[in-house]
Amino acid sequence: MINRKGTEGKESESSGWCFPFEFQSVPVFLSEVAPVQWRGGVNILFQLFVTIGILIAGIVNYITAKLHPYGWRVSLGMVAVPGLVLFFGSMILTETPASLVARGKEAEGKAVLKKIR
Repeated sequence: MINRKGTEGKESESSGWCFPFEFQSVPVFLSEVAPVQWRGGVNILFQLFVTIGILIAGIVNYITAKLHPYGWRVSLGMVAVPGLVLFFGSMILTETPASLVARGKEAEGKAVLKKIR
């Protein structure tokens, strides 16, 4: 891939680290928390919702670009809404039983397992 300087190498700094982490950690979290019979479906829904989100983002960008010469600012500002929802939603997520047991907190791991199943 060609970066900002026009040389081959790593992606540009603007690509960030959030997306690779999200696409790697969320399916693992969902697999650990979801009931056994629903694990595959839950992970497929994650990928489906990501794809639908990309479609919606493209539609919103198209509409806001037609609003005003600075419509891109509206589009960019709208990104904050789902970002804030995810930020505050992440604060109420439970820890996975596997991570608690791996850190030596077996009693807490069993309690969380009973809570989610």
